[in-house]
Amino acid sequence: MSNYENVLKAFKKADIIVYTRNEEIIGFCGLVDNYIAGMFVEKNERNQGIGDKLIKYLQTEKDNLSLKVYQQNKKAIKFYKHHNFKIKEETKDETQNKEYIMYWNK
Repeated sequence: MSNYENVLKAFKKADIIVYTRNEEIIGFCGLVDNYIAGMFVEKNERNQGIGDKLIKYLQTEKDNLSLKVYQQNKKAIKFYKHHNFKIKEETKDETQNKEYIMYWNK
C-alpha cells in the first residue's frame, strides 16, 4: 500500500482540522484520537505560520499528542521539536524506512 493510500485510509477515520483563508483551504491535519495522522499545508503557503497555528490549536484541545515522522524528514522533526514533541521511539514502516514516534504532553 502506498503512503498516499495509507493517508487516505487514516483520514477516513480522522477528525479533520482545517485552516482557511477567504473560504479556501490552505492547510489541514487529520487527528485520530490523539494521533496526528498527517498535516498538510499548501506548498506556496508554507513557512507562514499555518502549521504553527494548527499544532497550537491541537495543543489547546488535547492533553497529549503523538505522530510518526520519517527520520529523513529533518524539517518536520525540527518543526515538531520546536513545539515540544519528543522522540520516544525509532521504528521502521512496512517499506523499511526509518521513522520516529514522537510525543507531546501538556
